[in-house]
Amino acid sequence: MKKYSKLIILMTIAVVVLAVYYGQTSSLSKSFAQYEIKTIEGDDAVIDPIMIKGDFYSSHLNNEPFILTKDKVHYERDSKLFERFNDVHLAQKVAKLQKENRNFMRMKDYDPINFITEGDTIIYVTVPYTRWGISKDHLHIESYNQKTKEKKINEINEVDFKEYSNIEALFVSDNHLYIAVASVEYDVSSELDEGSYHIFNYDLASESLVDSYEIDLDGEDYYSQKTAIFADKEENPTELVVVSSILEIKETPSDKEAEEEQSFDEEIEISDEEYYEEVSKVSHIEKIDLKTGERTETEFKSNLKNSIPMAYDGAELKLLSTSDNGELTISVYDFAKHKVTEKFTVKTDLNMMAVWDFSNIIIDDGKIYMLVSNDDEKRAQILVIDMAETSLLYQGSVELQVEDSLLYEDSEVYFHTLELKE
Repeated sequence: MKKYSKLIILMTIAVVVLAVYYGQTSSLSKSFAQYEIKTIEGDDAVIDPIMIKGDFYSSHLNNEPFILTKDKVHYERDSKLFERFNDVHLAQKVAKLQKENRNFMRMKDYDPINFITEGDTIIYVTVPYTRWGISKDHLHIESYNQKTKEKKINEINEVDFKEYSNIEALFVSDNHLYIAVASVEYDVSSELDEGSYHIFNYDLASESLVDSYEIDLDGEDYYSQKTAIFADKEENPTELVVVSSILEIKETPSDKEAEEEQSFDEEIEISDEEYYEEVSKVSHIEKIDLKTGERTETEFKSNLKNSIPMAYDGAELKLLSTSDNGELTISVYDFAKHKVTEKFTVKTDLNMMAVWDFSNIIIDDGKIYMLVSNDDEKRAQILVIDMAETSLLYQGSVELQVEDSLLYEDSEVYFHTLELKE
């Protein structure tokens, strides 16, 4: 027994240290923001697959990542020690690919938009960059068959990218890969951002470029552009629809009464958001028939004040518009009739000003999942919409379990990523 006394002491110390560590970790995480999803309307079974990733800041230097589901909020701090080596913000799609195909996934981008799976084959597309951070004038394509372990590498060189380029979307139809790429650079002489938007049709069988399409953009400054691309079907699509929007800067009146109440000795701090608002308006739509390559452009005319494209089902474009009182209106644009019809309106109590608040949209299994966050109010809204019927399936609110329960005066909470469980 004496022979193993040092080993026993060492093991005892290790057990005590781990027990104290996990005890303190669990105790500390209880002082963080404890959120829950409260159902406003609809069956909460619809949100079973939803995961909301965010960060809780108890100070400017200390952030605590978390994942919120229908049942609980889980802080990364509460995970097992070795599990914490994994990035909680890493998309499930990429994490799963890394776990199952470590050799192929090594040194690949972390953005899930760069990957698409077709049968047993993983396809990876990226725009390589120089050591100076400028995009190269070619596309890099890799494919990997998970069964045969066969790997193919190719490049598309017939491109003319600007300084900064990124993959916007990938689609596969009839063994053809469609790659949407946005590109931008700053022009010193005009003091404007110049941009371009390309779609490449790549034949996976012959490993060659079949065709490419450049989408016309409205306006001179690319900063004011917002381009979205949709497919008519989730699998083997036959049409792509590119929706171009213009971001208009709307000046809002300042609060003169609030200013007058301030004494001359007080420092008045007024942010830009109190004077300006970005309003998104759809300007034109372009359809691309993937079988014939035919392109059809439509000038979009509507009285919608702030229109944001959400999805396309092959016949109608689903649109969301906002108002100053927090109402969200869902409408559809009928391509055959060139007419916009309002479907329903949802009332929220969030003050939503920026178009970027509506970037968390997922289309899956005939449903539109949407997370609308409001960082200033530390809250968020969840909407689930039936694609075919354009009807509301679910509305929920992400709220603190107990109001004013935050123990840190300067705390911040950000709900930044919406995912569905793999």
